[in-house]
Amino acid sequence: MAWMSATRKPATPKDNQQEKTISLNIRHAPFRKVLFCNKFQITKLGSHRLFSFGLQTENGDVLNSYHVVVTGEDIENLRSSWLDYLGKLGLPELEIRDFTEWRQRFSDTQTVETSNFIRLGRVGKIAEFRFFNFPVSRILDYSGFGDLSDGVETTPMALIRCDLDLQIHFLMTVFDDAVEV
Repeated sequence: MAWMSATRKPATPKDNQQEKTISLNIRHAPFRKVLFCNKFQITKLGSHRLFSFGLQTENGDVLNSYHVVVTGEDIENLRSSWLDYLGKLGLPELEIRDFTEWRQRFSDTQTVETSNFIRLGRVGKIAEFRFFNFPVSRILDYSGFGDLSDGVETTPMALIRCDLDLQIHFLMTVFDDAVEV
């Protein structure tokens, strides 16, 4: 059982509210979606973002894809740890490639999930994104009067592997406020 700490800030701070640290229990269960990707796209949805990842052949066929919405607040909560991770990579010489030139065709059978906890990692030149979700209502139910000593359990949603260059470009794009995505 792995435990992670995440700081959740109240959506509308009041005088008596304080920032709390909550333990997240990362459940070791199969991910609902596992894929390798060579393309990504970030679409603005107000303050939120739709992250799309795809595996596209050289002739343009999209073989697999995953789409997830992450709220602006969750992106801000992840900003510090993601930028620390990016800083530790030391920004190696990046191969100039366009990872974003693709347009996924949506079908009626496709789903778009939502995630509020995302882990990053890499081994050598292969990187990964691990998407999880946890019920914020569980935190609110116990806020101030309940016991959260066992933490809040997360649900594994997607494991996406890619070249390290793609992950670095993705992170730089997410936090480059000057880039229109």
